[in-house]
Amino acid sequence: MFLLPTVLAMTLLFLWPLWQAGGLSFTRRGVAGFTLANYTDLLTDSRFHRSAFISIQYTIAVVAGSIAAGMGTALLLNRKVRGISVLRSLFIMPWAMPFVATALIWRWMLDSQYGVLTYALTFFGIDQVANPFSSGSALVTVSVIEIWKTFPLAAIMMLAGMQAIQKELYESAAIDGAGPLRRFRHVTLPGLRHTTSAVTLLLTLWIFGRAFIVIFLTTGGGPGGATETLVLLTYLEGFNQFDLHGAAAVGMVTLAISILLTIIYRKVAKDDA
Repeated sequence: MFLLPTVLAMTLLFLWPLWQAGGLSFTRRGVAGFTLANYTDLLTDSRFHRSAFISIQYTIAVVAGSIAAGMGTALLLNRKVRGISVLRSLFIMPWAMPFVATALIWRWMLDSQYGVLTYALTFFGIDQVANPFSSGSALVTVSVIEIWKTFPLAAIMMLAGMQAIQKELYESAAIDGAGPLRRFRHVTLPGLRHTTSAVTLLLTLWIFGRAFIVIFLTTGGGPGGATETLVLLTYLEGFNQFDLHGAAAVGMVTLAISILLTIIYRKVAKDDA
């Protein structure tokens, strides 16, 4: 009885729409009955292949960048100095900001004509400023924005992992003559092995499945599809092309990949526990 409200909410808001989307993916406008045409079309659709490749690129770039930035931030914050609690709070701010606000602020800052970055470069005598949302750099730009938004989560988890490492290990390494780099390599990194695995898989699942808001509000998937991920392709197929059956098929494929990543994450988390 205690679980009944949650079960009802999950059924109405998740399971029922999922069932409807699954049914749509196996039907087609103008075709009676069950069909696999939507899925077979995806196998030969160059736009789907391009979106899948962009999703992989985007996920790898954001996850790697977030872990690198999170590791560096955690090392910086893992110190006992005055005001460290304030610094830790400040570094969490990007993660606490709404995605819509983050995307709009960055889009305004990086505007090729009126953005703050353009003005700053012009102030220092750099008049020829490349458009960060051009076809050659748009994917890098949205990846950087997503990294800025996501790295605090990695930093928090890395910091917690660092603080769980026994201080005696660092003291023993220092006595043996190990410098900061060797202590980081032989003590910190092994001590963070489980944390790094969990963070990597969690961010991979998170970034792959929500690669939408930042991209949609900054580039809309353009220019020329340069930032069109699978999640965004699902939206565009359904609400721009009005092909709900094809959009449902793309969504089901994306869901299947997310489920696979979830299974891998649960297995790694279980093994690490």
